[in-house]
Amino acid sequence: MAEALIDQGITVLRYGGSMINHPEYRWKPMIGPRDRRPPCRGTWYPHSSNGWGILDFMEFCEAAGFEYIPAFNMGECPQDMADFIDYA
Repeated sequence: MAEALIDQGITVLRYGGSMINHPEYRWKPMIGPRDRRPPCRGTWYPHSSNGWGILDFMEFCEAAGFEYIPAFNMGECPQDMADFIDYA
């Protein structure tokens, strides 16, 4: 997938979209072993997975040489964002 995106000339990817206003879209459930991440209710699909989270996206972009723009839930508090910076 990365090679196809590189071949297209992609240099920046954004992750998130309209999920940012869904209450269950939070970064903390997106970490840890994939098989232990809790499912969440998505905007269009009630059985979404946290198997591909913000940090997975960032690691993919770094490996491919892309700039990345992660999107976070609008309800994340300042401490949640500080926790993310520390974690990342």
